[in-house]
Amino acid sequence: MFYAEVIWDEPQFSDNSGETPRVEKTHAPGLFPRGLTLVIYTAFDESGNNSTCELEIKVIRKVHLAIIQVVECFVYY
Repeated sequence: MFYAEVIWDEPQFSDNSGETPRVEKTHAPGLFPRGLTLVIYTAFDESGNNSTCELEIKVIRKVHLAIIQVVECFVYY
């Protein structure tokens, strides 16, 4: 199986309360297999509100290329 090293700037979340939200992610930058992988970041604040950011990671073996596309990234509290 073919893998490629993929890195990106991770999304930054903030809350109007001034507290740092807790962030969970499905994948971290690193090795990804050929094909499409959806990476989802979700931030939670103390009040239970949440916000998400989705990235599509597409690794193509022919050209040794990884394409990163932001699918949607919403920040609201």
